[in-house]
Amino acid sequence: MTTYTPPSSGSCTVLGVPYAHLRNPGRHVGVLLDASAQHPGRTGREVLSLAAMTIGLPRSRVDEMLDLVGLSRDHCRSRGRPGRCWWS
Repeated sequence: MTTYTPPSSGSCTVLGVPYAHLRNPGRHVGVLLDASAQHPGRTGREVLSLAAMTIGLPRSRVDEMLDLVGLSRDHCRSRGRPGRCWWS
């Protein structure tokens, strides 16, 4: 769909539009490169913050989504694991 791996046949649209023609595809399709493609010194929060900035989303959206899936800083503290929050 995103053509990171070229298709051998067929086609795909997002909201009726070919992916390549979307104005800001990151606002419609979530794509995150494999962890091995990320800098090993970055936290998950930093990776998501960079992605948000790239597609024009506010940093607050990262916190909102981490909270939604139970990975917020507050969630980590409430579990007594402040040092194990790789995403923070």
